[in-house]
Amino acid sequence: MVALRSTFATGALVPSLLGGLTAILVLPLFIFATGPVSGAHLNPTITIATFFGRLATLPRCILYIGFQTFGGAMAGLLLRASFDTRFFIVPGCYIDTRKVSAGSAFAIEFTTDFALIFLSFGVGLDPRQRSVFGPALGPIFVGIVLGMCTFVTGFSRIGYTGFSGNPARCFGAMVGSHFASYHWIHWIAPLSASIIHGMLYHFIPPYSRKRTPDVSTETS
Repeated sequence: MVALRSTFATGALVPSLLGGLTAILVLPLFIFATGPVSGAHLNPTITIATFFGRLATLPRCILYIGFQTFGGAMAGLLLRASFDTRFFIVPGCYIDTRKVSAGSAFAIEFTTDFALIFLSFGVGLDPRQRSVFGPALGPIFVGIVLGMCTFVTGFSRIGYTGFSGNPARCFGAMVGSHFASYHWIHWIAPLSASIIHGMLYHFIPPYSRKRTPDVSTETS
């Protein structure tokens, strides 16, 4: 996924498609592999969302994010060692500020993060959905959700390489290369999306409550 855009003459479409397909195929495998250990908390966006959705405690949330960020940093350093340079681009973590403003990038990132969180809860994270999808289909659907978000945003704008969806990944990329002034977007956007989703999840639960029979109707 590094600097793929310069490899294809088709522009951003083919790299975005490859990135989306990779997410669809690889993410479910990692979820299945790490599910028994940590509940498949591979992404700070999902971890923060589960905290505001009252599915994870604060100490566990902090612990997971710490290890996720550390893992991202190690991956960034390995990436720099593999390419033998600090000058590389990771799609989803690079924004050409000459063509895309910070406000515009934040809006795209926030919207896509919210969609990722909402759909991931609906198909896999919400405990009430276990009887619907089961332990096997949930990870596959989450992979499809991430793949679609990666593909759609990857060619949405010139100068925008797609949504991050994982701030630890971009943190690691910048540890291996250099920190950009817009890195705050990769953290604040998913945090904001998680807060909004948590409020909706708490006050407007995505399920139908059982209707209480009307006594006056029954007695009439």
